[in-house]
Amino acid sequence: MSILSRYPASSPTTNLQNLTAFVVDLALLDVNSTYLASQSLLHENDAPTNDKSTLQDCLEQMSDCQDGLKQSIRRLRHLDGHDPPLTVSGQVMDVRVWLSASLTYMETCWDELADPRAALLKTLLRGAAQNKVEPLLSMALSFSERLQQPGATSIVYAFSTDHDHHRHRL
Repeated sequence: MSILSRYPASSPTTNLQNLTAFVVDLALLDVNSTYLASQSLLHENDAPTNDKSTLQDCLEQMSDCQDGLKQSIRRLRHLDGHDPPLTVSGQVMDVRVWLSASLTYMETCWDELADPRAALLKTLLRGAAQNKVEPLLSMALSFSERLQQPGATSIVYAFSTDHDHHRHRL
């Protein structure tokens, strides 16, 4: 719930695609931060060669992750619940594929950091985003799975204790 508590207070209600885009955007911010930290480490002159190679691999994985997250956000923000159900379902499936691939890219990077020769990098980077990105992407995948169900794009979610029967409380 701490993630959802970061949703803008000016929006007491939302639909699932906006909430999913918000969570993906949070993940993108964390990936971007880790990417910048990795770039900084890569350009340090005293970094061992094998660390630089691992960092370069991770940077490529993170770049691919960033691309997938950006595509997901764009698609979610342009999702129209008035489109035919098969169209919406296909668009949400695209989002799910991009989110799943993004999670795989980050997991691949973390796996490379698990190599004992990358112990320093692991210490510097692993905690930076892994513990933040993976739960966010898992949540976004869960939301997008629900979003793919017929009619899910028209449901309004409330962040309050509103008892209106047309709203679902979070």
